Amino acid sequence: MNSQVFEFPRTLIDLCNHMENNSHSWKITGWNDDSGTQFEISIDLDAQRIRNETEGALDLGSFLTALWTAGIVPAENENDVADRIECLPERSGPRIAALALDTNLLYFHFYPNYMRKHNTDVYDQHQHLLVLCAATVHEVHYKLGHTIRSKAFISSFIEYSRVNTTPFTLLTGRNELKSNPGSLLRQIQSRNGRLGIRGLREQRLLQSSYPTILSSPSHLYYSERIQNSARFVDAIFDSLIRREVLFLRNNTNLQILFLTADKHQYQAANNEGIDSMYVRPPTHKMMRHIHRNITLRNVAGFIEHLLVLSPVLRIECEEHAYWLASTWIGMGPADAMEGKIAVACDGSFGYVVIT
Repeated sequence: MNSQVFEFPRTLIDLCNHMENNSHSWKITGWNDDSGTQFEISIDLDAQRIRNETEGALDLGSFLTALWTAGIVPAENENDVADRIECLPERSGPRIAALALDTNLLYFHFYPNYMRKHNTDVYDQHQHLLVLCAATVHEVHYKLGHTIRSKAFISSFIEYSRVNTTPFTLLTGRNELKSNPGSLLRQIQSRNGRLGIRGLREQRLLQSSYPTILSSPSHLYYSERIQNSARFVDAIFDSLIRREVLFLRNNTNLQILFLTADKHQYQAANNEGIDSMYVRPPTHKMMRHIHRNITLRNVAGFIEHLLVLSPVLRIECEEHAYWLASTWIGMGPADAMEGKIAVACDGSFGYVVIT
């Protein structure tokens, strides 16, 4: 990285504050690192509006997930889920109530959003525990090893970097394109890898902020044969998560509610007799809620999730362009756990942190 000091505030929210002082109208450009196509999103803070300007490059589901993760739009059945959670301690009687989260809800920042938006008095009076399954931790770790392999993205990004080397420098630490730049880009974590980084950070957040149990069973995942079954690895993780929830239910006095945003996982859990609930991801009709929830805090969360969807983002704000990346060559474990984001603007390079 360029040794020049980046003269902006320490956190991502503070950076958003800085950009708001420059302009209330932003244009965000990112890359789909599967197809190599660029997507554009516009944010108008005055009109309280966020638009996906290129739906072909960023599908509606990914756009809605980013809004949901940021707390800008709710799940389709959010109130029903909140009611079920709040009633759980009463239903448990003398037992301890617990919520077991599927891995997808870890990625989607579900629980912190729930605690921030709904009545925390219930939590204070009738506490419940969180349960994270060891299979979730393994799933997150598995994703961390994924790096960019899309020839379409590498070709598109190199072509763009011949005109503007800033994003290439941000990701690789190299100031110019030299021989075989594609080999450098293949060291950058792909969308799955960036999702793994987010999952690790989210796990740390939950464990430091809420009473959380991390289950540690001895199960067949450690079999080499299973770990090499890449075609079925998602189904393996899903089944192991359900097995751990069942084990805790059968071997403790916990009253456990299993929450998942995967309808197939919900169906399987329900068939296995697990007390479970399907958190329905937002649909297009939930876009009507956008204008109520566009705060700088939520916009910062939206940008954080876009950095999972794209290796690098460009945010245009009046005459300035800010480049952001959540992973880069040489990124260390502490950088990932602390939520560091590399930033470039006007020739300077530095970092902000996610809080």
